[in-house]
Amino acid sequence: MGNLPTHPLFDHFFKESSFRLVSRPYDSRWSYIGAVKGFQSGFNPFLNEIYFNEISNLAFWLRGSEAPDSTGTRAKLLHEVLFLVHDYLHIWAMRLIDHFCKTRLGRGIRDRNHRELELFMILTEAVATVGLDYWVLSKTPTGRSFGLDRDIEFLTINLFPDQIEEIQKIDPQFNIHRESLYGEIVQFYLSGQLQGFTIDEVKASKALEKYVVHEISYGELQRAYARMFVQYAFEGAAPKEHDTSPMSLGEPWHQDLVEFIGRTLWTLINIGESPELNPVDIIFPRLRPEQISHPNPRLISAEKHFTLSSEEWLREEDGFTQVFLSNINLSSFSLEDQGRILEAVKKESYIPEVHGFYKKLKSYTSTQRLKQDHGSLPDFLFSIP
Repeated sequence: MGNLPTHPLFDHFFKESSFRLVSRPYDSRWSYIGAVKGFQSGFNPFLNEIYFNEISNLAFWLRGSEAPDSTGTRAKLLHEVLFLVHDYLHIWAMRLIDHFCKTRLGRGIRDRNHRELELFMILTEAVATVGLDYWVLSKTPTGRSFGLDRDIEFLTINLFPDQIEEIQKIDPQFNIHRESLYGEIVQFYLSGQLQGFTIDEVKASKALEKYVVHEISYGELQRAYARMFVQYAFEGAAPKEHDTSPMSLGEPWHQDLVEFIGRTLWTLINIGESPELNPVDIIFPRLRPEQISHPNPRLISAEKHFTLSSEEWLREEDGFTQVFLSNINLSSFSLEDQGRILEAVKKESYIPEVHGFYKKLKSYTSTQRLKQDHGSLPDFLFSIP
């Protein structure tokens, strides 16, 4: 692997070997053409695993392929590579939390309750966002190493150099490159309250308003994801409704933990040094049948064959049907039918209009031929070879 510019974080990541990269039976090209919103990354800090799609720009890069010729494809690849580092930081942070719990409390995260694990997930998201977006991508030229004219400045936040300049006119003390930022972002993700600006200041600046609105919605999403992640893993299935209610640092030692993470992350990003961290003790329970049938692509490496028929998949939520479609190798369709699929995607305001789009797929000659060739599999769901 290579391409990424020299930086203490990237150097540390490339030397790290105590996590597993696990291939999943998905074809990212469905996302590239716009047929699904896509899920280009996934991780499980409780299993020490990072997931990538078997057919993807990232998969080819991991196997040692050169960066593609197309500028658009190179940009997609860089985006996927950086999310690989983002997901690694989740794993690094959970190991750091486990290390703190063992040295400070005598017991690791294995003995923490589910609500505390949800808190830990929030802390790892803050590590990935602050460490990579705020402290690295904001000042590291990533694009040139991938043959691009433009850098990828941020992955998960909405803040660009011109916005920073405008915000600093309102608040000259606004500075994202400081150790204390980590604790502030944690408090924001937990409470939903972004400190430091008045309502009038936000209304007066489009740049500030754009940043604040994005961050508030992103913080809500992280609280929902943290709860869904833990509930899916440890309680069987995530609830239908997103729970975005505020969370808090309930115990005195929680604040000490946040300060320890911020200090250690600052050292990792700026110097490349990290304490020696062991993978967390495996606490991830055995998957239930309903979880295998309804894989959470951010959390698990999906089975190659799901137990639901296509009719059952089509009755499920959009997220499940996107997983269903991505499990089909796009090359299984003839070039003619691939063209028809692409045209169908272009005609819709947003694809999938899932039910109609999948039913349309069934009429394609390639689908009918594949169904005959693989009669034992449900309809047109096929494992990637």
